[in-house]
Amino acid sequence: PGFVGGQVVLPCVYKDPVPQKVFWRVDDVNPVFDIIDWKPSTASQISKYKDRVSSFPSEYSKGNFSLLLKDLRLDDANLYECKILDSNQPVVVQLRVSGQFKEQVQKVLIQFSCFIAVDRCKLHKTHLNRAPKLFIDKLQN
Repeated sequence: PGFVGGQVVLPCVYKDPVPQKVFWRVDDVNPVFDIIDWKPSTASQISKYKDRVSSFPSEYSKGNFSLLLKDLRLDDANLYECKILDSNQPVVVQLRVSGQFKEQVQKVLIQFSCFIAVDRCKLHKTHLNRAPKLFIDKLQN
């Protein structure tokens, strides 16, 4: 599972023989990412994934065609297929995306506890480097 704003690796490993053409699709037809002759290609990629998907070219020769999907959004939740040319069995990955990115949740919880009990904030001062000015001002008083 992934969290909104986070990143996730969609696994796809294939052996014997290592293919040279791999096609990542969502909803069975929409292009997410292609690997052609062991080179990444985003030429046919739908705009939703622009600048958010990458792969691991140094791993292609080992049969690893996994993808890294960044800046997750709720609407990224779907079935993703890693289709290997000349193979009848695609690798299917179900991605679930929920809530906020964990760091954001932790930050909000710390800020909330600080709002309730300002003295407790002194224990969490290192976590408040990006906290709203209101909380920082209370810490310094």
